[in-house]
Amino acid sequence: MLITSIAKYLFLLALLYPHTVLAITSEPDPAESASLYEQALMKFHSGEIDISVIHLKNALQADPSFLAGHVLLGRSYLEQGYASLAIKEFKSALTLGADKSLLVEHLARAYQLQRNFKQLLAEIYPGNYGKRLNAFILVARGEAYFQLGRLGKARLEFADAEKVDPGNVDALLGIATVLLRQARFKESDELINRVIALSPENPAVWYTKGALYHALSKFEESRKFYSKALEFSPGHYQAKLARAGVLMDDGNYQQAEKDLYLLYKKSPEDPQVAYLLATTLRQNGSRKKASEIMKEAKQHLEILPPEIINDHGPTLFLAGLISYDLQEYQKAKSYLTSYVTRFPQEVRPRIVLATIYLQEQALTKASKLLEPALDVASNDIQVLLLLGDIYMRKREYFKASEMLERAARVLPENVGLMTSRGLNDIIRGLHDKGYPKLKEALKRDPQAGAAGFILVTSLLKEERFQEALEVARLLRGKSPDNPLVLNLVATTQVEAGMLSAARNTYLRTLQLVPDFYPGQVNLAKLELVERNLDKAEEQFLTLLEQWPDRLHLMVELARVNVLRGSLDKAIRWLEKAYRTDRQFFGAGVRLVDLYLRTGKNLEALRIAQEMKSNGGRDTQGSDIQVLTALGRAQLSTGDALSASITFKKASEQASFQSLSSLSEIAELQSIAGDLDGAIYSVEKFIAAYPGKDAALIQLIGLQLKRGRLDRAAVGISQLEKGGSTGVTERLKGDLKVAEGDLQAALQHYLLVLEASPVSSVAARVSQVYLMLGKKDEALVFVEGWVERFPDDDMLREILAQGYLSLGRLDDARVQFESLVERGRAGALVYNNLAIIYNTQKDLRAEDFARKAYGLDPDRASILDTLGWVLVKKGDSEAGLRLLRNAFARASTNPEIRYHIAVALKQLGRYEEARLELEAAVKEGVGFSELENARFLLKELEQLGVQKQ
Repeated sequence: MLITSIAKYLFLLALLYPHTVLAITSEPDPAESASLYEQALMKFHSGEIDISVIHLKNALQADPSFLAGHVLLGRSYLEQGYASLAIKEFKSALTLGADKSLLVEHLARAYQLQRNFKQLLAEIYPGNYGKRLNAFILVARGEAYFQLGRLGKARLEFADAEKVDPGNVDALLGIATVLLRQARFKESDELINRVIALSPENPAVWYTKGALYHALSKFEESRKFYSKALEFSPGHYQAKLARAGVLMDDGNYQQAEKDLYLLYKKSPEDPQVAYLLATTLRQNGSRKKASEIMKEAKQHLEILPPEIINDHGPTLFLAGLISYDLQEYQKAKSYLTSYVTRFPQEVRPRIVLATIYLQEQALTKASKLLEPALDVASNDIQVLLLLGDIYMRKREYFKASEMLERAARVLPENVGLMTSRGLNDIIRGLHDKGYPKLKEALKRDPQAGAAGFILVTSLLKEERFQEALEVARLLRGKSPDNPLVLNLVATTQVEAGMLSAARNTYLRTLQLVPDFYPGQVNLAKLELVERNLDKAEEQFLTLLEQWPDRLHLMVELARVNVLRGSLDKAIRWLEKAYRTDRQFFGAGVRLVDLYLRTGKNLEALRIAQEMKSNGGRDTQGSDIQVLTALGRAQLSTGDALSASITFKKASEQASFQSLSSLSEIAELQSIAGDLDGAIYSVEKFIAAYPGKDAALIQLIGLQLKRGRLDRAAVGISQLEKGGSTGVTERLKGDLKVAEGDLQAALQHYLLVLEASPVSSVAARVSQVYLMLGKKDEALVFVEGWVERFPDDDMLREILAQGYLSLGRLDDARVQFESLVERGRAGALVYNNLAIIYNTQKDLRAEDFARKAYGLDPDRASILDTLGWVLVKKGDSEAGLRLLRNAFARASTNPEIRYHIAVALKQLGRYEEARLELEAAVKEGVGFSELENARFLLKELEQLGVQKQ
């Protein structure tokens, strides 16, 4: 509480300056000083801090060198919340020779109160202080790093504190808070539960657990835990305020008002409570009462001298908020400017101050104030929306479009950061509540363009195209000549498949503002959508000539060439963009992808490692993209262990703005063989966004792979309660396969197919028949399926594979060739056709083998096929190089050894060929060319006898 009573504070106010106390005597009077100190000490321990300060100031007037007086006065100021005055006294005491162990804890608390975390880190270190104090110092340092956003450093300090003092509750809660900030909710909750077991009556534990559930927007649970904190500490101020804050965030302003009234009645002079209560009253329609209480909050602040307000950061910010609410904008600007100057890393005050500038039409001031906030919080949705609005009014449409698009990208992951109730509902997944609120906001406020942009974008992500079009048209009706609105309408039309209408809207936009850059870019993108690649390329090149610094245009030109199949040209564009700015990770990540697609795995690894070393401008999202790209590159070079470590880092670092990437990371972790890591990633996503069926389905699949059948069964039961019948039956089948009950699995799969023809389930039916040893039934089933669904390419390929495995080469060839004719052939289809053609001595074998190799140059089976085709053609040297590479990737495959032996024999290297054949025959029981291998081995042995 900032002030205990007006009367007491007025009395205290008279004691804060030298001229209000007794005149300093000419000579020190140690006796008087000591007497006054003892009186002060008794008052301090009885809680009468104000009177204690009087005695101490008089004691130091009597003897300025009285060390104990400086220490106690500093502690008294600290109790009152006056950090600068406390620090001054502590520094005086140290100068006079005070033992630092006596002051280090108080000095650290003063810096915390002052929010001077850098100074705390510069001055406060553990030392020869004993276990308890060293643990406190390490925790304080951890909290300082945490406040500065350096979570890794914070966690190390907290961990060190726990090592110094095992079971230290503050250290463990510090780690839990870091995990919470990193969106590692499950781990945070587990650690908090561990601390609860250690200290079940510690209110800080329950307060932290409340904060965890508050962050997850689980408001009911959050309130429960804040209430638990208050059971053990009824006066826990932060828990009371936080509980009221939960009610406000949940939109329960009626109950929030009741709770805040209780605080207000007990402490009517606390401006923070008054401010929150006034805000709640206004939401509940009591505008007159809200205004009265807000004015009271102002009065409580005005009795504070300016230096006290400026010294206490929260009070300074509160003063700005209260002045803003009362429309005293000059005062608000003064307070908020002072706050931003002192705490430039803080984003919220910048937002409020920029809003004032916006109201005053001081658009340039507003944008200059907010732009630095992007360096601190690049994905803060309020900053992005406000900047989008400012740029829109400045007619800087490109910048406006960029900000609003970025806001739309982070919206689904940005939990608990929105003041708009409609947007907050959308974030929490309550779309049916959120969308009507936003639409109502648009109807009330024609200028609510940012909210409209977010609403349309959210509806598009939900594939609710008609609703998105409805809102876009509403915006257009209110701002028919706003190019940004027209651009949004056209984009919505593209997503809805109305390409002709979209083209007309884009053209209308450019008629109004010919140099409207977002419209020009989107028109070129529309050419891409319609596969008018030459037109798209021409338009992007023209734009690049006009805007050579817009590197994303090079990325678009790369996309054009990818669609053409000109991957080398696409790579050159991306290389140019990345070389121009090595922190342009948008180009770098795509470059890694194309390097991987074209077999340049070491180049991909080099670029990914370089990006990781460089760091980026957008650390919120790009770090995850870079780590994911690095892991993929590591996987491509066969380094699954390093890839697993990298993917684990990406998963751990994924925060609110990047949680959507966890699904992809989990898939890659599974490929790398780290099923536990993959499970962690999906569980982390589910902890943040419960109720997402797709994530639960992915988790169940991973649990089945991991052999955790009981957990998979629990997940299936949970999914079934949600009504996902088809998926549930399929997963039940998968569970039965894992349990070995193939007949039951078959029944589940057939139930799915009765309801809907699902290719992946049909493939499972075929596989179960094969596992049961019923090859004929499997083939009949797949033949019947392909006859019923001739466009099902997955099953057609399975059918072709079945024919190939049975040696029915002509039937297999027909099915594979059908896939090629339909444009559905991938690397394996081309490879299998090459095998068939090679066996049948068809000259097309080499062409198809090379097509397969061009699509997947690192797959052992494809390298083997092309190498064998070349060997049979007589080009043994070229073939052998490919076969060696194939063997390096599949060293247990005896067929590759046989092919190598044939190549070696053709090159006259008989002894080496014999050794390869001996290994192949020894390893390869049952491989298709075993008899040929034995025959060649006997032939070589005979040649060897002749040589001897």
